Amino acid sequence: MGMTPRNSETCFRKGEYGEQLFRRILEKKDYTVYTAKTKGAHPFDIIAVHKCPKTGQKKPVFAADVKTKPMRVFFSDTGIWTNHYHVYLKFSKTHLMEFWLIFVDQNLGEIYGNTISELDKPRVIDSRDYPLIDGTTRYYPKAAMRTIRLLTGDEIEELDRCSQIDNKYKKQKNRMIQPKFEGF
Repeated sequence: MGMTPRNSETCFRKGEYGEQLFRRILEKKDYTVYTAKTKGAHPFDIIAVHKCPKTGQKKPVFAADVKTKPMRVFFSDTGIWTNHYHVYLKFSKTHLMEFWLIFVDQNLGEIYGNTISELDKPRVIDSRDYPLIDGTTRYYPKAAMRTIRLLTGDEIEELDRCSQIDNKYKKQKNRMIQPKFEGF
């Protein structure tokens, strides 16, 4: 078996922790962060507004959904449910703002992501056409993601404590180089 029995409280705590990590990054970059407080489903996790947009800055406001989960084991990609994709896309078009998909991946030891508009650009990676739709999941290649920052050892340990994936499926953690934050 690849997973331990599902525990919704554990999943919620892990997801909340991933959102908290991303929120801190944004706040350090001078964004004001708004989160959904209403219980139940919501079309985003975060709306970020830059406090002092620079002259000519194109996108001082954006929405994001944070997925706290590792890439697939046998492919260098990760995905979201297709029905969530349609909710995010509709939100982006209705409110005329970019929508970011952010992934907090304890197996790679990294936070990465990109805008839906960038991830939706057709590309071929390792002889696979992306975006790849497989059943109810829409997959995007890691190569299309922008590294936001590496996770610390303590952050990885906390995510591992919340994880429901067996250790035999965890990949080698990559913490060699601190990439430059590319911004939003």
